[in-house]
Amino acid sequence: MIRLFALILILLTSHVSLAESDASTKTKRVLVFVGYTDEENLNETLAHPFSKKHSFSLAYRVELGIKRSLIDMGMNFQSDSLFLKKDNSLEVTIFNVNVLCPGESLREKNLRSNLCYHQIQRSEQAVKYLERNLNKFDEFIYIGHARKGAGLALGPFVPEYTYPLKFYNSVDQGRLKKIVLASCSSQSFYSPLAQRFDFVGTSDRLLLFKDLLPLVQGELRKLIQAP
Repeated sequence: MIRLFALILILLTSHVSLAESDASTKTKRVLVFVGYTDEENLNETLAHPFSKKHSFSLAYRVELGIKRSLIDMGMNFQSDSLFLKKDNSLEVTIFNVNVLCPGESLREKNLRSNLCYHQIQRSEQAVKYLERNLNKFDEFIYIGHARKGAGLALGPFVPEYTYPLKFYNSVDQGRLKKIVLASCSSQSFYSPLAQRFDFVGTSDRLLLFKDLLPLVQGELRKLIQAP
């Protein structure tokens, strides 16, 4: 009798844990990244990454535009970086890699001959966050420079702050199914992604952040309006 009771208890416990696991997978998780907003020359190489003008105000306006769209479309504000659909079917996390360095103006472009500690810390945090968490999301949306296919702009155009979108196996991919890159010429630079993911990019060579923002907002609208 005791053994029978223990067996029933084990079955019930396993059923509960499975139910909890199923419930967690019902929420679609989306990660939105706002890339480093420095001035980019299409002929730029890794050899000259610094002494570029950077605009924190541009990154802030892009982030604010995304957040306003989420709220206007009925998403609930959970924290400064997290939004949740009312029925818990969709969760959107926003990560802006840009910070304002001491002495910089919020309203103007600032020439950065080097990086302040705050930006270094934020860029390194962004790299670690993607390394540890990207494959835990269902969809990834990025708005920023394409860095000529070298990777995502998480800081100046140097290897340590350029995140390569490379997935070698199913473990690297995890639950990630769709990637949206709102970047200049991302369709050609990152075309191999289409072999593994539902991939959305752009074909234009010269696009401003204000031109790319509607693409991000449109993709979020599709997610929110999906049944």
